[in-house]
Amino acid sequence: MYSWGASACGQLGLSSMKDLPTDIEGYPYQPTPRLIDLLSNIIVTQIACGDAHTVALTLEGRLYSWGGGGCGQLGHPDTASMPKDEDGCPYQPKPKLIVALK
Repeated sequence: MYSWGASACGQLGLSSMKDLPTDIEGYPYQPTPRLIDLLSNIIVTQIACGDAHTVALTLEGRLYSWGGGGCGQLGHPDTASMPKDEDGCPYQPKPKLIVALK
């Protein structure tokens, strides 16, 4: 699975955002398709993208999510341990299994 575009909230699922270029406002982005490393050995059958988050369903029926999680849209209850974006909102930068649906 590949991703590209804006990544201010980790919605691209990349293993690192340190090397990404930034736009004129200082937000990171990925200009070309880039492999999502953590999903490289997993068969993804469906994806859904929100404004600042992404969800992927695997062939085995597992659901992974990443990106902005300030309103519970990721399905990960422990938002306190997530990094915070420029506005102080929690986000999950890498694909993470939604344990409640395991």
